[in-house]
Amino acid sequence: MRTATVSSLGIVELAENGETKEGVVVQGNDDRLKIATSKKYGLAILSEPGAAEPGKAVTADDPRLRNATTEFPGIVRFAKNGEESSEAAVQGNDKRLKHATTETYGIVQLAQSGESKEGVVVQGNDKRLRNATTSYPGIVEFATLGNSVPGKVVSADDPRLSDKRDPKPHTHDYAPIGHDFSSHTGLLKVKGNTEAAYTNISPPPENHSPIYGRNESEKGAGVVGVARNTGLIGYGEKFGVRGDSSSVDKDSAGVIGLAKRGFGGIFHSRSGVALLASGKGIPSLGETGSGKALVAEGESEFLGTVRISTGKNTDCIARFFPVNPSDVISEGDILVMGEDGRLQKAKSANATHTIGVAVKSAALLFGSQPSSSDGPHWLVAVSGVATVNADASAYPIQPGNLLVTGLTGGHAVRISAESLRPGSLFGKALTSLRSGRGQIQILLCFQ
Repeated sequence: MRTATVSSLGIVELAENGETKEGVVVQGNDDRLKIATSKKYGLAILSEPGAAEPGKAVTADDPRLRNATTEFPGIVRFAKNGEESSEAAVQGNDKRLKHATTETYGIVQLAQSGESKEGVVVQGNDKRLRNATTSYPGIVEFATLGNSVPGKVVSADDPRLSDKRDPKPHTHDYAPIGHDFSSHTGLLKVKGNTEAAYTNISPPPENHSPIYGRNESEKGAGVVGVARNTGLIGYGEKFGVRGDSSSVDKDSAGVIGLAKRGFGGIFHSRSGVALLASGKGIPSLGETGSGKALVAEGESEFLGTVRISTGKNTDCIARFFPVNPSDVISEGDILVMGEDGRLQKAKSANATHTIGVAVKSAALLFGSQPSSSDGPHWLVAVSGVATVNADASAYPIQPGNLLVTGLTGGHAVRISAESLRPGSLFGKALTSLRSGRGQIQILLCFQ
């Protein structure tokens, strides 16, 4: 607890005068604690008045701390009224800070009401900022209702913006009559309510549809649809698509379908027949048919059951054959091959050269239709069910009986299996004939 000196420790160690050693205590008589002047250090070094030396403190009598005027600077220099010098501060009484009027400037110059002068500011009470009417303009001037005056604005209640008007002939610079199909983008939606009487096979009237396309070119199309999946879709509650052609060219068609590898046409029905080819016409459209339904030109393939029905009890397969012109042949006559290669009516019993039965129609017809220049021909059933002339004068005919030719020309008679001559059987009875001559249904089966 002894008194500390600079030489020996007490509670603390005392520093020498001016000493900057760590951990020693500055004494009260240290030179650094004396009052500082511009000549001698204290805690700080004082600068001379007006001096700009780093590390020295400015004294209170420095001229730079005096009040500034327009003649003598202090910390700053004041600008004179209206002066535009650099590094001079604008005073609060500068005329440029006063309220501006239309006669004298402030920071800006105010424009007179309605004045259109460059560099002046429009005031809030300018007449051009008032609400415009058809009598007094504001920023704009309104046109009276229905009036077409240049330089005036149409108001929202103008009847021309709401009344329906018929379109007049016009053109567009942006969409001339002829322009590239790809010059427009977006979707086109057309909705309407229109129909017109449309009968016969002829061009439909223009007002029969909301969209009407007519191409005056000889080979172009009226409407084209192009897509990566389905090019064109037609939907109708009764008919989805209708195709008409009034050409007399036999190669023309109401609808044509083409494909590189796939099917030219695909038809589907959820509950009915996928495809109907009717030769009877379409009564609901007032169209009568020619009686001809379908032509399949080329190799055909059927995957499933093929059902053929004529509704005339003529479910047979037949072909046209040339016949002897001297013979009088009737439907149902049995025909045999003659020595000249033409058919004739059977006139002998148990004939082995029977070909078939003369018919007027067949379910399935082989071969082509002969022309008149080919001589007389008859359609002859060679398989299936046919109606044949029969003679039951000697023996009644029952279903299942074997049939051969009889002595009566063109007629069939019953024969027993024991009396059957090889090659003479041509059919089996399906219906009966008790006596006399008549017609029965038979199944053609040659042996």
